[in-house]
Amino acid sequence: LSKAVHLVRDPFDNIVSRFHLEQQLPGHKAVSYSKSREGFRHYCAAIDQQYIANEKRAAFVDGDLLEIMKQVPCHADFLRYIEWHNLAFVTTRDLDLETYVLHYDWYTTRLNETAKELLSFLELDIHENGALTPFVPGKVYPYFTNAEKLAVRKAFEIMASPMTWEHIEHYFDEANSATDGVDDPEATAA
Repeated sequence: LSKAVHLVRDPFDNIVSRFHLEQQLPGHKAVSYSKSREGFRHYCAAIDQQYIANEKRAAFVDGDLLEIMKQVPCHADFLRYIEWHNLAFVTTRDLDLETYVLHYDWYTTRLNETAKELLSFLELDIHENGALTPFVPGKVYPYFTNAEKLAVRKAFEIMASPMTWEHIEHYFDEANSATDGVDDPEATAA
């Protein structure tokens, strides 16, 4: 019996988290940028410039999509994120694998239910005392403006498979409902 667990994380937090991870890798370009919103944006500008020629030649990136994504820092990472999830869903479908889609934020919002569901899916017993180690949530990074989030949403609407979109769409709710005119994440960060 083969099964798969497909982990989904907020795409914006995923991209920034990857930048922070790469900063810890000796010899990686990210090491030379500060671990801040500004450092992230400078790093993204360098990366985006480096890969623009390849993106123009990519079979799955048309001119309209590239125009949309030009507005977004580290846009190549978002394109990889979409493709990774698209391919993961196709792979589990084609291999006829029973799949449990696990959203990273569920560990924060519904830890006990998620743990029980996951253990049940994996056909594992709950530890006899039933106590879970408290989850230390990942960070939420206010590094993107609402306009950038809406541009990423457009790209996802174009590229995401129906299954990917089903599991990712809710991450754009905040940008969709933003009506206060505030487009600077630093102004709204707590």
